Amino acid sequence: MNKRERFGDLFYSPDVPILIKAFKNINSEEQKSELKENLKKYFSNTSNQRLLFIMIDFERNINRLDSKKNTRYFKGSKDLIESITSMFSDMATRVSYYRNAKAKNEEDEQAFYLKYLVEEYYDILESTIELYEELEIFIDCIEKKRLLTFIRMVD
Repeated sequence: MNKRERFGDLFYSPDVPILIKAFKNINSEEQKSELKENLKKYFSNTSNQRLLFIMIDFERNINRLDSKKNTRYFKGSKDLIESITSMFSDMATRVSYYRNAKAKNEEDEQAFYLKYLVEEYYDILESTIELYEELEIFIDCIEKKRLLTFIRMVD
């Protein structure tokens, strides 16, 4: 049986390349807006309890990533990791405000926080994909003994 590792509520780890390819195929503002609308629907249809679970799981993974920021991978890896962890803090705050507005059934506040939650989530997704791609290139140059690429990437 093929065991797949599930991350939170969102995807299986072998699906990451598929997610990245789909994200990279977004080539118009219309497609970007459509994705953001789908994210809004997802978050608005998710219960407060489920949102809390997702954020706890997300925070656990962000903390693991943050613990690796001082590991020397490639030029700029520390900055990328710090950027992602900083964006997560902003998103966690926004989720907290959104959950409170949702619990109080305050529709205007929900819409306000949901809009920014989706923007922050999208930005984190974009930065995480950038980090993933850079790490993939870095690992590939080590595995395939591409010394010049490795030297150019090393911090």
